[in-house]
Amino acid sequence: MLNIGIIGCGLMGELHAIHLSEKVQGARLAAIMDTNPERIQSITSRCGPCRTFTEAGTMIDDAELDAILIASPDHTHADLVLHCISAGKPVLCEKPLATSEADAKAILDAETATGRRLLQVGFMREYDESHLLLREALSTGQLGCRLMFRSRAVNPAKDTERPADEVVTNSAIHDFHTARWLMGDEIDQIYVQHFPYHIDRPETCRLMNISLRFSSGALGSILINSECGYGHEVDVEVTTECGQVNIGDPLHPVIRHGKHQSRIIHPTWRERFQAAYLTEISAWINSISTDTPDGPGAWDGYRSLVVSAAAIQSIRTGKPQAVPQTVKPTLYKSG
Repeated sequence: MLNIGIIGCGLMGELHAIHLSEKVQGARLAAIMDTNPERIQSITSRCGPCRTFTEAGTMIDDAELDAILIASPDHTHADLVLHCISAGKPVLCEKPLATSEADAKAILDAETATGRRLLQVGFMREYDESHLLLREALSTGQLGCRLMFRSRAVNPAKDTERPADEVVTNSAIHDFHTARWLMGDEIDQIYVQHFPYHIDRPETCRLMNISLRFSSGALGSILINSECGYGHEVDVEVTTECGQVNIGDPLHPVIRHGKHQSRIIHPTWRERFQAAYLTEISAWINSISTDTPDGPGAWDGYRSLVVSAAAIQSIRTGKPQAVPQTVKPTLYKSG
C-alpha cells in the first residue's frame, strides 16, 4: 500500500484526493499540503483524516510518503518537481510541467542525470477512452499516413480574463501534447492568432486559433475557445491518406426526435474527463508498484513547453515561428 501525498488542495487536488481515498487500489491518501486551512478542511471532511502540511518541501522530504502528486498552481510546478527528483521520489505533476521552456529543460536534465524515470506529467487525454480508440484506429496502418490533425477545445465562462500566454501554457498545451502523441511526430512550425476580450486589452485571449506543421510535412489546426458560454467540449480529428478518424463526447449520444437534434454537453472538464483522471492515477500507482514507468513523462512535458515557447513568440511577433528540434535522451526512447 503506497502512501501518497498531494500538494495543492484546489479543484484538481480535491479530485485526485477523492480518487485516492475512494477508488484507487494499491495506494492511499496519506497526506495533503496547502496554505489555505479551509481547503485542507474541505478535503479531510470528504476523504477522512490524514496528515496535513503547510510547507511543500517538508512533505516531499517526509520518509513516510512513497510518492507525491503535484496539483498546486502552475508557477510552483518546476521547483517542486526538481525537489522530488532530488529526493528520489516518484511524482505525478499536473500539466504544465513548468511555465517556461528553460525550467522544463532543467527538469529533463535533472531526471536524465539520475538514469531513472521518476516523473509522470498529467496529460490525462492519453487515458481517455475516446482518444485511445482513435489512436488504436490509426496504429493499425490501414488508414495510411497521417496528413492533418485538428482539435477543438471549448470551455464555459471563466472567472477571470486570461492572458494569451496563459491560455497557451495552461490550455493549448494539452492539444500540443495530443497532437504529438496522435500524429507520432514533432511539431516544427507554429502560428498563433487570438481574439481578446476587449480591444483595449490585447494581451487577453477569448479565442485562439493555432496553425501547425509537423516534421513530416503534415498540417494541424487547434481552436481554443476560453468562454463559449455553454459547457466543455473536446473534439479531435485526424485525416489520413485513406480516410479520417474523429472523436467527440464518448458518453452522450446525439438524439434526433420530433424534428430536432440534441446532445447533452458536459458543464466542465471535471465531468468530461473524470474517468480519464481515475485511469491516469491508477496507471501511475501501478507503474510505481511494478517499477515500470509509463505514460507521458519529462520528455513530453519538455517538448510541449518548447512548442509553447514558440507559440508565445508567434503571439509577440504576429508571424509563424519555427519550433526548435532537440535530441531525445536515451532514457525516454522506449516511451
